[in-house]
Amino acid sequence: QYEHFKLSLRGGGRSVDIEPGAGGSIVAARYLDANMRSRGYCLSRFSSIDPNRGISSSRSVIHAMTVRDIRCCPHETSNTVRGIIATVGQDSKLKLIHPESSFQVTATFPLPVPGNCISWLSNPNHIAVGGNKASVYLFDIRQTASHFAEFSASHGVDLDEGLPIP
Repeated sequence: QYEHFKLSLRGGGRSVDIEPGAGGSIVAARYLDANMRSRGYCLSRFSSIDPNRGISSSRSVIHAMTVRDIRCCPHETSNTVRGIIATVGQDSKLKLIHPESSFQVTATFPLPVPGNCISWLSNPNHIAVGGNKASVYLFDIRQTASHFAEFSASHGVDLDEGLPIP
């Protein structure tokens, strides 16, 4: 028998992911203040077993504009990235957040265009970000200055043929 839970995400819930592992928590983006939407977006995390208990939220803005995607790191065996949450938004930033440290932003990466989606790659230090204008950017989370590879139609890559991921 399943029970229905109703949680207020205060204008959020557009981007949601589930942390890996048994009883993984659900992470969702929401407005920091539903009455002042211009203040930006933060994250909420709650139990997937009992959503009415164990709710925690960031208390500061993570993205100034809409959060387009959230991805919890699937690499549980890597001490470097275990527990890290990656977010991307319309503010043209990729951010890494550690929820166990009061949702502290641990790294920010600039994007040349607004980001739409994220994927952790098989190398736990690499993240792919899909941007608007048919582009994909690869990041090494140990180097926050910029992406290390870019694939887009403007650079002569036919994205329909697949990506030559290193």
